[in-house]
Amino acid sequence: MNQSVWISHLGVAEPGPAISQERAVAWMSERLHPQADRERFLKFAERSEIGFRYSVLDIFGDEGERFFPRGGIGAVDIGERNKAFERLAPPLAEAAVRAAGIE
Repeated sequence: MNQSVWISHLGVAEPGPAISQERAVAWMSERLHPQADRERFLKFAERSEIGFRYSVLDIFGDEGERFFPRGGIGAVDIGERNKAFERLAPPLAEAAVRAAGIE
């Protein structure tokens, strides 16, 4: 079976407002597990050369605390994460399709 496949359209959708790497690292630093190597985390973040991050979750609100609690203990389980994905992924995918001009 010899079929040709090609990309005919491309669309991009961002899952939320841009979050500076500096702000994201400061936010995540508070959520590291007590046994995490904080220095290693900070060094890794510094060397990543990432300027901005995006999250489909409202990380600075209730979702941030539920999914990434301070101290890294007590986060929601995989079932809750899957429910969030099922709720949040389709609108993002639809936005990417619209941006590609395929409706």
